[in-house]
Amino acid sequence: MDYPRLTICFLFILSLITPQPIFAADVRCSDIGNYTTNSTYAANLKTLLSSISNSSNLDSDGFFNASIGQNPDKVYALALCKGDQEITSCRSCLNDSSQAITKECPNQKEAFLYKDECILRFSSRNILSSVDDGYFAMFYNVNNATNPAQFTELMEILLLNLREQAASGVVKKYAADVVKYTNLSKIYGLAQCTPDISKLDCGKCLDVAMNDITNHASGKVGAAITSLTTTQPKFAYGGCSNIGNYTTNSTYAANLKTLLSSISNSSDLNSDGFFNASIGKNPDQVYALALCRGDQKITDCRSCLNDSSQAITKVCPNQKEAILSKDTCMLRFSSRNILGSMDDGYVVMGNHVDNDTDPVQFTDVLRNLLFDLRERAASGGVRKYAADAVNFPLRANYQSRNDSDDGFSSRSLWASNKPFFHKRFSCVRLNY
Repeated sequence: MDYPRLTICFLFILSLITPQPIFAADVRCSDIGNYTTNSTYAANLKTLLSSISNSSNLDSDGFFNASIGQNPDKVYALALCKGDQEITSCRSCLNDSSQAITKECPNQKEAFLYKDECILRFSSRNILSSVDDGYFAMFYNVNNATNPAQFTELMEILLLNLREQAASGVVKKYAADVVKYTNLSKIYGLAQCTPDISKLDCGKCLDVAMNDITNHASGKVGAAITSLTTTQPKFAYGGCSNIGNYTTNSTYAANLKTLLSSISNSSDLNSDGFFNASIGKNPDQVYALALCRGDQKITDCRSCLNDSSQAITKVCPNQKEAILSKDTCMLRFSSRNILGSMDDGYVVMGNHVDNDTDPVQFTDVLRNLLFDLRERAASGGVRKYAADAVNFPLRANYQSRNDSDDGFSSRSLWASNKPFFHKRFSCVRLNY
């Protein structure tokens, strides 16, 4: 194996009386190519992924990077432990991620998976030798701080200090700290880069992440952002709630398995692309819902839900509530009744870093289009779904889950000026 290098960084900011994590997972599947199941590439990928969680390289700096095989079947991979995690927790995260990433991105030659405790990426190309226009993944709490101006000022000072400390790291490019916000709460921050890059590159990566948090989550009481380089990914988001855990052989586990396995074949999907049901009795009752994107064929949605039903418990193992949103479908389960209700939640946002050539006109046209789609989707009958195109060119989808009267308890938005994966913005409102 040989050892390449990549620039990845992430920032985490949170204000609470006691520190609690933002439970999030983000999966990106690149479209650079596919491999066949029994190919040499598949064998190399399996060998490389299976070696990561047990690698001794993780012990010193929580970082792994290697490649295996010869072109055109060569596979590159890297892994990074979040700096505040015990090595045992990170190894467990990477073990789960190594299994989940090929479930989420089956037979695809490049993929990226981010979880709270670790990051994992593989590719058929040397992902460390070139710079691409990049994507970022952001997660933030929709609640505002009680004093947004004071919170933002303290947050920016904290992040600037963390940026300098992390970029200057030797063994680990990692820093974490806390500042007092009110008498009852503090602001917790974390910054980290892969340890093999220069201070300058780490600083640049964190500068971009800081700017994105300031622009998109200013005054929010929690946010996390991961910056990386990749090419036109498929969008997938997994969120793991902290409401409780279940044991592997419990009644809850059995009920969850039964309910998830029934979704993709349910006849309920035929009419409106929507499924909601529950199974069992308290305290082992499980609720689940699924939604097909309105412009998708039912066969494609069933395939998406079948993959998601297997992947969601890999991304969020033994957790009683989780959500997985992909390009073609959304899946959620919980131990509490999530059907027909609206919760305050987290928002996940991913957008291409390129600006349009005329951003003012683009924004104006986009706003008018989305207002029109919002009205049409919310007024929908069997399906609360609308899609349209206007001369920019711009194309968009807007869809709401259809089990709530207000039509906005769970919603998805896709907008693009090239259908569907270029200069693209995606937003999913989650019921957390």
